[in-house]
Amino acid sequence: MNTINYLELNQYQNDTLTDEQINSIAAQLINNAENADYCYLLLDLSLRDLSDLALENSVYAYIKNNYATLQFIRFDHPMFNTKNVPALLLLDLKQDDQIQLLKQSIKLSFQETNTKSLLSGKGRAICGWLFSNEKGEELSHYLANLCIQKDAITHRYSLLRLYDPAVLSSVLSLILPQIRDKILGATTCWAILNGDGLLTCYKASTVRRQFTVHRLGLDDKEMQHIANIGLENQTLLRYRDNKINQPRYHEDQAREYIRNALTLCDQYQLTDEQDKILFAMHYLTIGSEFHRTPIIAKLLKQKETYYQKRAASITDEQWHQIAQQSKKLASGESDEV
Repeated sequence: MNTINYLELNQYQNDTLTDEQINSIAAQLINNAENADYCYLLLDLSLRDLSDLALENSVYAYIKNNYATLQFIRFDHPMFNTKNVPALLLLDLKQDDQIQLLKQSIKLSFQETNTKSLLSGKGRAICGWLFSNEKGEELSHYLANLCIQKDAITHRYSLLRLYDPAVLSSVLSLILPQIRDKILGATTCWAILNGDGLLTCYKASTVRRQFTVHRLGLDDKEMQHIANIGLENQTLLRYRDNKINQPRYHEDQAREYIRNALTLCDQYQLTDEQDKILFAMHYLTIGSEFHRTPIIAKLLKQKETYYQKRAASITDEQWHQIAQQSKKLASGESDEV
């Protein structure tokens, strides 16, 4: 079990990007474009009214005006149609007006990481930038097959929402390198702004192999982690909202700690989703060994009520005491429970 290093907290500002920051991100993306034939803006418009947004935002206005050129990623699944599937918009980064559109999409993507907006259920429409040597039709077909995964035993199909940057960053952080290569296989680079608003570029392997896209070969542990991505992302959102303009762990760190916490939830027989989210929040904000402190250890042995209700009885003074005890346990200063 990993323990939290209190020196790894980082300061993030939940405001708009400066022109200098936007230009820096754009320069990095344009640099990626030098190694690919095409650059695509990855979109998920399923939760957006494009006509309304086009009236107030230049990016959405451009998308609306060029709607006929969108390459929809059509999933072979009855739940989906062209109104609720992601799409690719081709960008020509050799043209000045397209570079300006790229910069505007960066600004908008950052705005969509706002925790208040995400907690309200709006989701992210500007999902990232794909660099590829594949034409739009071939790339969209690849992504469609990639996102609809087939279980090797039951032969049932399920949706793996890799086009969502919160899902992509989670999946790529927990799988083996060879599976990662499969996911990135039709790209030279898949770039996103992560939940902290930082540019993350996932580079594809230069060695390309033939394989069946809808069978990634995930093991049971990876599948369990993937099943928990919803809880993981809900916890991350609440954590960021709780720590607005305060020091916090960066996304990859926080995801690792949340996974540790969810594993502990199984050990402590916490099955309610909100209980799990609250437990993971305590793991992040109180300390990684909080569950071993006397008050919490006693509380976790009680099974007759939800964890939320049990934790609500703890006073601020007790939480302070628990945090201090957790810190000592994590540092090895104490082994008392």
